[in-house]
Amino acid sequence: MLDPKPRPVTQTTLERKAAPKIDYKPNDVSPQRRVHRRYSVGYGRSSIRVFLEWFYTRFADAFLLLHPLRKAVGYSRAEKPVTFVEKRVKGFPLPRATSASCRHRHVLFVELPEAALQRTLRRRARQQQFARSSPDMPCVWGKAWEWPRNMVHGDAMMAVQKPVDQSLREISAWLRVNAQAAAAKEKAGTSAMRLRDENHAGIDLQYDPPPGHSSRGRLERVLRRGEFAVTTELNPPDSADPEDVYYRAKVFDGWVDAINAVDASGANCHVSSVGICALLTRMGYAPIMQIACRDRNRIAIQGDVLGGAAMGIANILCLTGDGVQAGDQPGAKPVFDLDCMSLLETIRIMRDNGKFLSGRKLTTPPQIFLGAAINPFAPPYDFRPYRLGKKIAAGAQFAQSQYCFDVPMFRTYMQRVRDLGYTEQCFILCGVGPLASANTARWMRNNVPGVHIPDAVIKRLEGAADQKKEGKQLCIDIINEVKEVEGVSGIHVMAYRQEEYVAQIVHESGVLKGRRPWTRELRADDRIVAERLDHLMQA
Repeated sequence: MLDPKPRPVTQTTLERKAAPKIDYKPNDVSPQRRVHRRYSVGYGRSSIRVFLEWFYTRFADAFLLLHPLRKAVGYSRAEKPVTFVEKRVKGFPLPRATSASCRHRHVLFVELPEAALQRTLRRRARQQQFARSSPDMPCVWGKAWEWPRNMVHGDAMMAVQKPVDQSLREISAWLRVNAQAAAAKEKAGTSAMRLRDENHAGIDLQYDPPPGHSSRGRLERVLRRGEFAVTTELNPPDSADPEDVYYRAKVFDGWVDAINAVDASGANCHVSSVGICALLTRMGYAPIMQIACRDRNRIAIQGDVLGGAAMGIANILCLTGDGVQAGDQPGAKPVFDLDCMSLLETIRIMRDNGKFLSGRKLTTPPQIFLGAAINPFAPPYDFRPYRLGKKIAAGAQFAQSQYCFDVPMFRTYMQRVRDLGYTEQCFILCGVGPLASANTARWMRNNVPGVHIPDAVIKRLEGAADQKKEGKQLCIDIINEVKEVEGVSGIHVMAYRQEEYVAQIVHESGVLKGRRPWTRELRADDRIVAERLDHLMQA
């Protein structure tokens, strides 16, 4: 068959190809209106969540009645058609859009009705360079806490979720759950059981720490002795020279109990957290290795945990991590195989049960003091204490908070945490830090996820003759307030590009009460070790 005659290329065709394709219909509404319209549809559908829950429960019961037929046909034969139907039924996606009123400042999941619409909106948004952001769109993460309250199975959101099993992709969850329910019914000889964890006495978030210490680190010893701990962050350099790390760590000598080695904070690439920890442990420092789930899957993370423990790392802080859109390489592929909850549980299983997630046994389990991050200043505020409880249930033994510039809000949070009994199960360190200027405070409030800075703080900085000095004094005043809050076990000083102020802040606040944290001192055998290393390098 001959190819059709090509159409002549006219000036109109060239102009049409060169023009941005932003209007598909002459009288179509704007992309903003389309986003809000479909957002409203999804939001309204979520408002009938109780009915949807009832409907899906009845559907599961009816689906269970077809088990004999599927058993006769064979699950392998039924897999393909059931998976096809399941995809369509579950095809009401969670497309991405941003809510300007959301303090998380992340890409949020907003319920829009169809996957095709999602792709179309993304394409049109790219063509028009239109940021889908509006203060009229409420934070869906906040609604995710409010919506389940009047649902029968709403308490299930408090349970710690297991890591996602990627081997179950393209496999029907309906058939798998149905087979499990049918097997349980046949075994028990009772009516069909819905697969959910029920606890009529309430969600069990009790955590019994192992006897003694779980690590050999100094931070855990300080906290368990009842002393007020001080930790800080080392801003990683963009350099392969280890002296750059040692130079930044030296300013903390004798003032802090542990140093956080951040893991590509803000989704920006720097020296790796495990690399910084290796350098710090070599010199005798007590590092806290941060692990973000954004960049590695569970295989790599479990290997890093073992490698870090072998190098003497005793503290690990588990984080989900900022999205790649927040960094300078937004084209990178995010992983997020685990989240902070499942990461905590993974390392706890390795430490306490002596095995990998696969069940394979470890020869020597890691001795790790597990930590988590908390943010009392992000909505939904009443959910934040329960989120800490979930992290404690997953394995957290200490927690470092986001910057605290609103002490009354922090007191309210701690009161609720004490009422729930979490201060007896976890050591809480309040995050503090100096502000360089009022402009810095405004930028942090608008761009750093989860940071809450009241207007009174900005006005205080604006009215000062020396704003940097006033920012340091503000940090000291906040420390003096939070150290008196019951249940606070220490502070976490975050002085980005102001590391030289950490010693002054700790000294003038008097939180150490005469105690002198570890400081590196030259020993007699340092020279011998250095000579041996030089000899090996020359050989």
